[in-house]
Amino acid sequence: MDSIHLEAAAGLIAENLSNPGFGVAQLALALKVSETNLRESFARHFGERPHSFMRRVRMQRAFQLLRSGQTVEVVWRSVGYGSARAFRYAFKRVYGTTPGTVKSQVENNVVDVRTSQKGCDSLRCGNCGE
Repeated sequence: MDSIHLEAAAGLIAENLSNPGFGVAQLALALKVSETNLRESFARHFGERPHSFMRRVRMQRAFQLLRSGQTVEVVWRSVGYGSARAFRYAFKRVYGTTPGTVKSQVENNVVDVRTSQKGCDSLRCGNCGE
């Protein structure tokens, strides 16, 4: 896959962010490539597997939505999780804190920027904090 296809992949992921049924298999099908080819291309271009990339994009969007004042329920549904429990677990693994804690920090105007560094806002980097 070339970089144009990978940009299309990133676009499809963004378009399907709220769809809990959209995963690597659906992405490969939409791009008309094998899952193996997709995994290899993502590893070369982004340094991670498509599933990890998708999870990171979802978590970054979740963090942004929480910082904008959205409720935790609206956020987990907006980023494609099938349950609050699954979302909470994934969020805590990425950011080291719960979505409720981030929401509370926002409400009290004390968002800890160090929390956001673990999840990095860059789509090209895993955890650089840039």
